[in-house]
Amino acid sequence: MNMIITTELIKEIRQQGIIATLRKAGRKFDCVECPKPIEAGTYYYQIYHTGSGVDAHPQRVHGDEIGKFFAEHDENGCRQVFPLR
Repeated sequence: MNMIITTELIKEIRQQGIIATLRKAGRKFDCVECPKPIEAGTYYYQIYHTGSGVDAHPQRVHGDEIGKFFAEHDENGCRQVFPLR
């Protein structure tokens, strides 16, 4: 039996006071989660923090790294720091 599994990226995610909107890159951007650039023509999430205003600068992450972003950032967009044991 052959099984085909398709996955689609969610167009908009609202969680913890953060809005992440799926976009297609028209040019190269820096990813805030990894050192690899977001290349033109690929999909990425543009992230805004609610209440940040119109002039706020968005953060951008690769489409497949949005889960990592939400897991490591609090509602203010700050990276959570966990104490070493």
